[in-house]
Amino acid sequence: MRFRANLLIDVPGDGFPEEEWLGRDLRIGDRVVLRPRRRLTRCAMIDLAQEGVPEHGGLLRTVAEHHDMTFGVWATVERAGRIELLSDMVADPM
Repeated sequence: MRFRANLLIDVPGDGFPEEEWLGRDLRIGDRVVLRPRRRLTRCAMIDLAQEGVPEHGGLLRTVAEHHDMTFGVWATVERAGRIELLSDMVADPM
């Protein structure tokens, strides 16, 4: 909720696999194609109290220390469509 994500993709493993998707097409379900363009730089907003979530105070510091102030990626919609819960996602090879 703090990161205001439009789409969450569950992938196995640790780390930041979304960074390997930069510049590649992500095919989600039968129709949707997204292209991650850049890493998302985060700001103090992730520490502030938000609807249903209390103030945190140290989250931005953690993101800064462990991932250069970034978390998640920004993507363009290359082909629009409806995404269903539990849709498969495939990243095209480079």
